[in-house]
Amino acid sequence: MPRRSAELPRWVWLYLPFAIVVAQVVARAGGEQTYQRWMRGEISVPEIGTVVVALVAFGVGVLLCARRSTLPSRWLAVWIALFTLGTLFFAGEEASWGQHYFRWKSPEFFAQHNDQRETGLHNMSALLDQAPRAALTLCAALAVALPFFARRHPTRFGPGTRLYWIWPTYVCVPSALLALAIRPFEQVTHAAGGAIATAFDMQAGEFKEYFIAMMLMLYACSLAARLRDDRESGAGSMD
Repeated sequence: MPRRSAELPRWVWLYLPFAIVVAQVVARAGGEQTYQRWMRGEISVPEIGTVVVALVAFGVGVLLCARRSTLPSRWLAVWIALFTLGTLFFAGEEASWGQHYFRWKSPEFFAQHNDQRETGLHNMSALLDQAPRAALTLCAALAVALPFFARRHPTRFGPGTRLYWIWPTYVCVPSALLALAIRPFEQVTHAAGGAIATAFDMQAGEFKEYFIAMMLMLYACSLAARLRDDRESGAGSMD
């Protein structure tokens, strides 16, 4: 499949996902106190970064929904709306809907039913916690595999086809790979011990959420770029 002219700059999709890994190493080099302040806890680079990146994806989705009349098909507007709501839920749950930042007391319902007494749904049951995590992990795996599959079948997934609009492109691959690799990487570095284990003593779960949020943001931005390219080229509706 030819490289899309409207895809994102390389620094955005290839280098930006690794920035948090650099922040981890730099914070570790600054000593334990610096590391704990910047990389651990609810108000930390991974936690806030996840929320910010997910909100960027949400913002792009809102802009696309606002311009739904310019979309090439009606079903695509529904897909984008569902995706946008999903990113808002992701960001809201990650931030406990603002509780971590504004430090309000959890309402009685959440205090009783949430394992961590936070304002949110994902710690209220195994289903609400594990099912979304499993779904997002599956999305990451698909984001790695599908661009290569699409490259081998350009007539089914290239510009002008329906699947072109929902298929993740190569810009999602690095962040999706990082999301899948962070847990095994943590296990390997812990087994290695020494300076390597110290430098990469990450909270794998929090970093995975960050990389998934980055993947969603890049997907949204890539879709916006493709739609802009479609409008500029004057392509027709695909209803």
